[in-house]
Amino acid sequence: MPPGGEHAEDHAHHSAKADLGPVVDLTGQSAVQIDIKDYAYARPNIRITKGTRVTWTNQDTVQHNVMQEHDNGDVAHAAPSVADVRPDVFAGPLLAKGERYSFTFTEVDSYPYHCASHPYMNGVVVVTEKL
Repeated sequence: MPPGGEHAEDHAHHSAKADLGPVVDLTGQSAVQIDIKDYAYARPNIRITKGTRVTWTNQDTVQHNVMQEHDNGDVAHAAPSVADVRPDVFAGPLLAKGERYSFTFTEVDSYPYHCASHPYMNGVVVVTEKL
């Protein structure tokens, strides 16, 4: 085999999201509220049904946001501006204390997320079919 013929290193992808803790089952609710306080999401890991609207409210004096995990999301980066927020993309702007961001999950999937400014703040939204 030629040198470099193995490309196992290309697949050596490590996840910083190894253990996010227990998932709170909120499938009976059509709207869910989550506070952001003390540099953490109050209920970071939730299970909801398709069509549920989740609202995150910042209770810290420091700005935070919520956005779906993406490449290079494990380092601090810019959050979308208010003008760039779209209803079909799980990516909210930076929130000042008392401000909120809502997103309605319309597809069954698992949505790992983080704060752009504080990438160690993370969680997951697991979306299931309605029963």
